[in-house]
Amino acid sequence: MITKRSEVLCMQYTLKSPRYQFAFETDGHTARIAGGHMGGIPAAPSPLFTATLKNTADNRKLHIDTLSHWEEIQIHAFEQSLAFYFHIPSEIEGLTVMVKAAGDQDGITWQTDVSNANPAWSVMEITYPTPLLAAEECDLFLPLTSGLVLKNAGQRCYQETSFYPFHQACMQYFALYNARGGVYIGIEDGRAAVKRFDIRVQDGMASIQASFFGINGGKPGNSFSLFGAARWQAFAGDWYDATMLYAKFVHAQANWLPPIGEQGRPDTPARFQNVPFWVCDYIPNSASQGDNRPMNLSAGSDKTDPGYWYQAVIDLQEALGVPIAYHVYNWHEIPFNIEYPHFLPAKTAFAEGVKKLREHDVYILPYINAVSWEMHDEEGGHAVTFRNTGCHGAVLDENGEYQVEDYPQKTRRTGKTAKLAPMCPTWNEWGNLMEALVREMERTLDIDGVYFDQISATPSYPCYNPEHTHLPGGGDYWVEGYTRMMDKIRMHKPADSFYFSECNAEPYLKSFDGFLTWMWVRDGEVPAFSAIYAGYTQMLGRCTIGRKKEDFDFFKYCTAKSLLYGQQLGWCKADVLFDADRLSYLKQLVQLRYQYTSLFRSARMLRPPVVTCDAKPVVTSPALWFKDDLVMEQVLAGAWQARSGERLVIFLVNNAERPSAFSLAFPAAEYALERYRLTEDCVLGGDTGRLSGTLQPLECRVWEWREKDEPLCSTP
Repeated sequence: MITKRSEVLCMQYTLKSPRYQFAFETDGHTARIAGGHMGGIPAAPSPLFTATLKNTADNRKLHIDTLSHWEEIQIHAFEQSLAFYFHIPSEIEGLTVMVKAAGDQDGITWQTDVSNANPAWSVMEITYPTPLLAAEECDLFLPLTSGLVLKNAGQRCYQETSFYPFHQACMQYFALYNARGGVYIGIEDGRAAVKRFDIRVQDGMASIQASFFGINGGKPGNSFSLFGAARWQAFAGDWYDATMLYAKFVHAQANWLPPIGEQGRPDTPARFQNVPFWVCDYIPNSASQGDNRPMNLSAGSDKTDPGYWYQAVIDLQEALGVPIAYHVYNWHEIPFNIEYPHFLPAKTAFAEGVKKLREHDVYILPYINAVSWEMHDEEGGHAVTFRNTGCHGAVLDENGEYQVEDYPQKTRRTGKTAKLAPMCPTWNEWGNLMEALVREMERTLDIDGVYFDQISATPSYPCYNPEHTHLPGGGDYWVEGYTRMMDKIRMHKPADSFYFSECNAEPYLKSFDGFLTWMWVRDGEVPAFSAIYAGYTQMLGRCTIGRKKEDFDFFKYCTAKSLLYGQQLGWCKADVLFDADRLSYLKQLVQLRYQYTSLFRSARMLRPPVVTCDAKPVVTSPALWFKDDLVMEQVLAGAWQARSGERLVIFLVNNAERPSAFSLAFPAAEYALERYRLTEDCVLGGDTGRLSGTLQPLECRVWEWREKDEPLCSTP
């Protein structure tokens, strides 16, 4: 639809359906989203995109948007689509940005192309089109860690900036919603190009910007298309419904999904699909390692007896009565975070302890850093160092400076603090070095797998190193480079070995058997990642150590949530053995997780039941570096359905140390309750199934419903 608004001498164009309406205005030199609504959420006026240009002769930066002065703006209108052509901003000759919007009944899909023939200016970054939304009385979903919901977002002042893929932004979608409806904003890029997400909530408005870094950034005359598309879609529901929209994109377009069957991933060893519990610790420092330690694994009561690191784990395995996996740090002669990547040789104590651990159903998986080169490693007398080799593979920013991550550990000779330089994964020498390291570890050490630290956690910085084979700036070379590296390493992976990495950035799924989900300890988290990717990867552990080590309520909460999210439990220290209450609680949930390994191998997570109970939440201080107190509900529930549909299982955990009356409500149609032989305590009313009763202190209750032609099974 086209209308002329003479009072401002502009043309207005509209895209609409029964579920949304947006108006776009232009006076021929500026343009904007004039306003509108989607899913009942109002949108305010805002630019269609913003961009940053750089003069390659004098390094001047120019920030523009669609409200800047363009020499000409053309809009071509069709029945349910618009094409915007922005020509020559701020006298930058030869630059055109083309933005195309295709509407359908549910939403709008946006694609953007940049055509730059200017001999001096480079397009460094440009945003995907996203609306500025009114957030009053709304919750906001963010793709951080497991998934994060900001309740009553419009009443908050919130700011978050994250690269993607990264341990913070591990997926590419957002949602703003209330009881009346919602807006899904998906950056649906199946190749996982480097991006930056900037989220701002202020004065009742939510701004979600997704920046694509220009391919050939820093080079004049760079033309490119933004990978994928921005999708705005109206929906009804909450974070789970928005997650199902993103899951639909993932299954249709994403190139990172591995094959999966009824028994889970065929390339992941069964014994690691079945592991219910993980422990972590580090071997005490040798004299030459000084006081350098993995800080997040440290606490004041750490044991330093030479044999404790393995004997306590053996004793814990015997107490739990199940196979366990052991994530071992500090097994190498070099200090922690110093002289990477020179991890070999191993400490003699490591080989001695491993022999004892393997006699007691404990799998051993040592740490390596698979991303960074420590910049002062020449102090260790190594022949191959950052200065003579690693510098060529380092990620450089647009100014030619190293990307550097600073850590508090100190070098052995001069006491300099650790500086880790991320290596660009396209640099073949890094892949060769990692492959040689892993092969030698597997040849000389009696281990069950390897932990590749940082790969699925590190920020995917745009790299401008001219020595590298990729084009500078944006693109998918981070994921492509690590996928190529890990494909080569996995080609000769021992059949029963398990490879895993830190955190859970989605595009690395194919490269690893599992993700260490240790950061899933933030207030407001929801199991969005599990809802999409359960079965495609093993999600293991939460960080209940460090400064939260003595917090039993926090320990219970994280352990219960791990069970309900489909994670393998733990990633705590073996000293849980010496706390009778903690061990008793842990043993119940670990054995339950072990009992249901066949379910969790490939099941899908259903919408979590709504819990009503008389137990009040417990509030505790933040974990790790997070700032918000953690509000811990005491009665927690989750629901899982076998991939074949042959059984449905509901888990309910009472973390209160007193009886708790509860009621669960869940959607009958989504759960397909009509196909199951339900227990007598399940009450159907309209579209809702209900369970109610009273849980005893620290009780975990399970309902397992089989298809009507299968035997009934209920586990109290």
